[in-house]
Amino acid sequence: MKSHTPGDHDTIGMIAIDRAGDIAASCTTSGLAWKLPGRVGDSPLAGHGLYCENGVGGAAATGVGEEIIKVCGSYHVVDLMRQGRSAQEAVEAALGRVLARSEEGAAKMVAFIALRADGTAGFASTLPGFQAAVSRAGKHDLLDARSLATK
Repeated sequence: MKSHTPGDHDTIGMIAIDRAGDIAASCTTSGLAWKLPGRVGDSPLAGHGLYCENGVGGAAATGVGEEIIKVCGSYHVVDLMRQGRSAQEAVEAALGRVLARSEEGAAKMVAFIALRADGTAGFASTLPGFQAAVSRAGKHDLLDARSLATK
């Protein structure tokens, strides 16, 4: 997510599958500007900011961490893939859960990326402006994500 608004923040999440089929996920965070002392965002919480499981897939999140934590976001995405949903369907369903929790959630940026064990990827956000980079077999693409709500 690229932002040029003072006070905005973003997270970099990555998911990869190696030749042996092992899946790894990681994320960083710049943190929320002017955060309350003691605030913990979603990034350091396994299952929220990131989660992966060999044989199923991985997910990573960015945006307003409190909204991601409320739905155990990345774990939820992976669990939906375990149940047979595509990576894109899983990401959109998790975002639907964020949006259904409150009208306030529709005004906040939350995005997920996901990668299934079969190598298919999915990504989407609550608001426009999120992009995902996909790299496969030496080909690299920066793609605009589908947004599920508008401001």
